Amino acid sequence: MARKKNTNDTALVQLHERVLPSGAVRFYLHYTRNGERTREPLKSIPIVSKSDRQAYKESKQIANRIAAERIEEIRKDELGLTNRHRDLLLLDWCDTYTERIKSRVRSERYPLMVESVKDVIKEYSGENTRLQDVDRNYTLGFIDYVRNVYTIKAGAQHRGEHLKPSTANKKCVIFSSILKEAVKCDLLRKNPFDEVGRADKISVPEPDNRALTRAELKQMIETDTKSSMTRRVFLFMCFCGLRVSDAKKLRWSEIGMDGEQYTMRIRQKKTEKPLVVPMSENAVEYLPENTGESELVFPNLPTEQTMNRSVKIWAKNAGIPDWEHIHLHTARHTFGSMLANLGVDVTITAKLMGDEVRTVSKYYIHIADDTKQRAVRMLDAAFNNL
Repeated sequence: MARKKNTNDTALVQLHERVLPSGAVRFYLHYTRNGERTREPLKSIPIVSKSDRQAYKESKQIANRIAAERIEEIRKDELGLTNRHRDLLLLDWCDTYTERIKSRVRSERYPLMVESVKDVIKEYSGENTRLQDVDRNYTLGFIDYVRNVYTIKAGAQHRGEHLKPSTANKKCVIFSSILKEAVKCDLLRKNPFDEVGRADKISVPEPDNRALTRAELKQMIETDTKSSMTRRVFLFMCFCGLRVSDAKKLRWSEIGMDGEQYTMRIRQKKTEKPLVVPMSENAVEYLPENTGESELVFPNLPTEQTMNRSVKIWAKNAGIPDWEHIHLHTARHTFGSMLANLGVDVTITAKLMGDEVRTVSKYYIHIADDTKQRAVRMLDAAFNNL
């Protein structure tokens, strides 16, 4: 009894022939699928004898077609969906993803960011793209499209411009999260983004965050700006270190007196951790008057985009160098950096900012040149006096 093996080019499926005692030939397929080795007898193909060359040739052609079908099925399984979800549309899964993660994300903007990814998908591949169609090649094309082709649609100031690398990368990160969730739900075998090398990903420059020096902050204070509410909330954050998300939801009931000291008691929106901190006199100075008309300290604030634009114009008018890099979050950097340059221990600074010491050290403390020079002079003085 002999057995002949024919291996196709991809090595995904092997076609075997088994010669029965009668001299007839039975065809089998051998392949691994979902981690399991499968031996599939092709019972639908009539058993024929090799001596009947024409019948044998026709049966083998049928066997090869079935083998090709199995190869395609295995490829799709490796790239994509299980059989029961092959027709699920990518955009429909994006909507399902948004519903699934609502309880897990803290940012109110995240669903809008998912919508922005959907806009890219619609432009790139249309509304009928299936989730199973998203493989490595699709992903590489998406990355290239969002980096080099897609343009801003909203806002007169930047409409028609290509996305900044950081914004394009953020869309790719969100898309990857959408696909990762599909893997978690057993809709995808693997996330195609995991197969994309670093060279093919969008290179994002180091963030251009900076802090205002005390002299620059004074320049800002002495310069008028059209948006009085933006001015007030920005300067308030400079002297208390709050994130804009916490300043926006700050309530009068969260500000009180501890003896003669004003104190804030809040639960931070980003971390959901409580924060109890004394407030500086300068921070209190920029609190609006409590008229009792609103529970919010800063009601009816413009959108963050509008406020960021106002802060940049204000910084430009104040003569701040690289004013285009000044934004609302600069206030938090300014608070941390002013404390550091005054010699406040980083542990205390982190407590006041409601953040981890390593995070504050890495991202929020910008040491001024005069502080560095003073430190070097202290070293010289200590050494020279030995």
